[in-house]
Amino acid sequence: MLLGARSATQLRRIAAPRHLRARQSRLVTAAAAQKQDVLLRSLSDMGEVAVLVADGTQLVQEAMTRHKTAPTATAALGRTLLGAALLGAYRKEEEQIQIQFKGDGPLGGILAVADTRGQVKGKVGNAAADPPLRPDGKLAVGAAVGQGQLCVTRSHPGQPRPYMGVVNIVSGEVAEDLATYLAESEQTNSALALGVCIGRDLNVRSAGGYLVQVLPFCSDETLDQLEANLTGMPSMTALLNEGLTPQQITDRILAGLGSSASGESIVPRYGPCQAAELKGRMLRAVASLGAAEVKSIIEEQGHVEVTCELCNEQFRAAAFVGRSTMPFKRYVEIGRVALVTFGEDYGKLVVISDVVDQNRALVDAPTEARRVMNFKRLTLTDLTVEIPRLASKKVLTQAFNAADVAGKFAASAWGKKLAARSAKASMSDFDRYAAMVAKAKKNRAARKAFNQLKKAAA
Repeated sequence: MLLGARSATQLRRIAAPRHLRARQSRLVTAAAAQKQDVLLRSLSDMGEVAVLVADGTQLVQEAMTRHKTAPTATAALGRTLLGAALLGAYRKEEEQIQIQFKGDGPLGGILAVADTRGQVKGKVGNAAADPPLRPDGKLAVGAAVGQGQLCVTRSHPGQPRPYMGVVNIVSGEVAEDLATYLAESEQTNSALALGVCIGRDLNVRSAGGYLVQVLPFCSDETLDQLEANLTGMPSMTALLNEGLTPQQITDRILAGLGSSASGESIVPRYGPCQAAELKGRMLRAVASLGAAEVKSIIEEQGHVEVTCELCNEQFRAAAFVGRSTMPFKRYVEIGRVALVTFGEDYGKLVVISDVVDQNRALVDAPTEARRVMNFKRLTLTDLTVEIPRLASKKVLTQAFNAADVAGKFAASAWGKKLAARSAKASMSDFDRYAAMVAKAKKNRAARKAFNQLKKAAA
């Protein structure tokens, strides 16, 4: 019946005069421009199925405007952005997800990064990629992506290492590939649909998607009903073009299973791209150049310009680096000694041997193996050693010992504090009891002396 209704609608559209069809298309586009994006999360009545539905028309439109993408590139980037928003929403606080398609097609790869609050941004390798349409008249997103690998990375500051899953690209249509990743890497039973509809004016007419996840202890009856509902579902863009809201789409997915009248919702948006929100990243990027190079750039150009590839915007950092006195004294530079403040190497001193990018550095130490480490796990110290880039273990050890790095750090207030904390953590129950008794005796003696002085003064 659904297929018949859809066919009848297509026949009426064909039979309508051209000027009426154009007017209807303009009205639909204008209505879509006025709607606010929303990402809705709902549960079935029995708590067996979770559904996330996103209307991200404005989100994809902004991505297209920022990167000036062709229609096929817009569809591929839009689907990836929506997929990242759905997979990243309502996860642990401060968790981030990164989706990267490494295909051999003319698109040159896709990258999208999202957080738990619905903020997502991304880029494509070739914004002008627009291969010929498929035989059915649809955009050839699969041909633009090509064959290769899909990498999904989930990271959280509280985890020692990010989780990365890698699967082969199945079709390049994004949704099918992400569903394959969920099944193979996360062992999650789910149904994922993504869609981007480009209007005749080459603007985004509609864009959205839904993610259906089967929760543990789901009954066979619920699975049968859910499969029947999804089998008869039109495409996501068709539902949005008909004017359905995310709540109405959720009701259709959970028909016969019951759904909450109002679930949790957030507003997905492209970003963060504001200078105030990116200031920290900008400072790290500038600091990674080193003090000498930063000062040289300022002397030649008068400012330092930083470009965000995901936002496609340029920011001038003259406001906080174009001064005679720099606001930060510790630079990310070769030879800088840093303290590992997170993970299995917590409390160890390492030396920056090379800077990989604005987020990572290659670190080394006399008694540690050389490795790449994120700046979030490091705290820079005031100590430096004179070593060349990618110094050998022998050269690094000689410079480390000659500068007496371990002794200077241990003699600093920072080192003494860490040593006291370590000594306290290694105390036995009896040692802690003895320390408590000694502290109590000291406090009693202090109170007694104070009371005597107070009585004498009176």
